[in-house]
This record gives sequence, structure tokens and C-alpha cells, in this order.
Amino acid sequence: MWDVETTDTFDAWFELQSRALKEDMLATMLILSEFGPQLGRPYVDTVKDSTFQDMKELRVQHHG
Repeated sequence: MWDVETTDTFDAWFELQSRALKEDMLATMLILSEFGPQLGRPYVDTVKDSTFQDMKELRVQHHG
């Protein structure tokens, strides 16, 4: 398993979210911890125009 680290900013934002969103976020983060950098779409996608090569964003499915 991979370690998924969060920032203080994320943690503060996360605490303000609904229970349903927190559950969806945690489920997606668990999948990320299982697959690490090999995780692909629809859970992650490449950030366009990033200053970091091959920067990815985590995409959480919630009410949609």
C-alpha cells in the first residue's frame, strides 16, 4: 500500500465537508493508496499547463 499524505489546508477543508462527501473522499483515497501512481482514469487525470511534468489530480465521484 502507498501512503496518501494530505496538507493542513486540505485537512481543514475536509473537516467542513458533509459526511457523504467525506465518505466518498475517503473511499477514493483508499483506492489511491492501493494503486499508487498506477491509478488511472476515472480516478485521476493529468493537470494541463502545470509547471510540474505529469502532474495528476485526484477526481472524486460525488453526486454526479
